[in-house]
Amino acid sequence: MTKTILQIDLREGRCAQNDCADLERIITHSLLSGRVHLIPASSLPSPEALSAQPPHLILLQSSSEEIAAEAVHAFRRLGCFVPLLWLSCHTPAADPALVNQILSVADDFLFCPFQPSDFLARIQKWVLMESQNE
Repeated sequence: MTKTILQIDLREGRCAQNDCADLERIITHSLLSGRVHLIPASSLPSPEALSAQPPHLILLQSSSEEIAAEAVHAFRRLGCFVPLLWLSCHTPAADPALVNQILSVADDFLFCPFQPSDFLARIQKWVLMESQNE
């Protein structure tokens, strides 16, 4: 069965690391059964679209904790309980309460820079876990 990873890029600019630019290549070359969909920040899917074709994993990229928190809460309000991996394009901010707020609703996270093997391990964990629930 083909696995779907919904990739939502909410970055305001380019990531200082090259890791984010290589995500699609890392996923498609390492997870042959995976499929990646990129959805721009201005077009978050509707509840109907999410329920009609739910992804196996949501990969949320952001350059600020505030944007990530809003997006994660928006997905949860839509009734989207698909595993969500938050990828931050910078080191954690000085406000640990905001990071904790995001991590209380996101299922997993990575901060740049990261090792591709760490990223793939997280992707595989959530995709395999979702497969066991089917």
